[in-house]
Parts: sequence; C-alpha cells; structure tokens
Amino acid sequence: MPTQGLIYINNNFYLITVGANGLPASRKIISGFSMPENDEIKNVFYDETDQKLYLGSFTNGLFMLSTPKFYTGHIGAGDVYYGQTAYTHNTILTAKGDILGTNGYTKRINAVQKLVPSDYLSILTDSLHRIWVRWGSQLYQLDGTTFAVLRKWSLPGEIA
Repeated sequence: MPTQGLIYINNNFYLITVGANGLPASRKIISGFSMPENDEIKNVFYDETDQKLYLGSFTNGLFMLSTPKFYTGHIGAGDVYYGQTAYTHNTILTAKGDILGTNGYTKRINAVQKLVPSDYLSILTDSLHRIWVRWGSQLYQLDGTTFAVLRKWSLPGEIA
C-alpha cells in the first residue's frame, strides 16, 4: 500500500499522506518549479528524511529537487552579529565567539573572544574547517575543533 502521493499543480509539488486522524493530509514541499516541457516523468518519490524530491524521466534522466532551509535566529535584544561563518551543518560561529544554532544560543568560545575583544566584523571557515579571525593588524588561523591558534601573522597595518 502506498504511503505517500504527490500532486503537481501551478509549479508546486504537494505531498499527500495519511494524517493522524486517518484522513488525507497535504503540504507544499516544492514551490516554483517549472516542469521542463517534453519530459516524460514516470516515477516520483519524496524522501522525507533528506527532504528531496526525485523525478524519474524517460527522456532526461533523474531530477533531484530540494529546498534550502532558512532560519531566523532571535537571541536577545541588542545582540548584533556582524561577522558570521558556517560552523557545523546547523550552527554558525560569530566573530564574538558565540555558536548559534537553530534553537538559538549554544555556547561562547572564549578563545575567539580573547583574540577579538571588539570589532566583531571578520571571521571565516576554510575548506579544512580552520577558523580565521583578525584583530587590528593581527591575522589568526585557529583549529576548528579546539580553537587553538595554529598560526599568527602580524602585518604592518590594520587589516580591513
């Protein structure tokens, strides 16, 4: 017995499932997708865990659709975070040293705050998960797990 159905109406995909009361329930899962013309879509499946929609076509192969998640964090009145970088798949690290997640404030990394006591504008994560911060004319490279200083550069002028 099928556990899901999908409907495509006006460039939107809707997932149809059995609700808690045993009646059909629907929700929009993809918005604004223009189905390519002349594609013969023969198979459709929605993976609820990964939130991806798979469309199998005889003429153009497999389409995989997903929508990005967007969260608005409300930490507290007066909390402004200018410098932010991706930290884990669902958290960010701010130039103040705060780790923020989808549930709000997670914790403060004191090592980052000690290196950057004010002017919280610049922070980034590189492809090796190292953290980069600057303070005045100092540039720091930190271990992304321990936050230990890996390297430090002193430049002749302030880093903008």
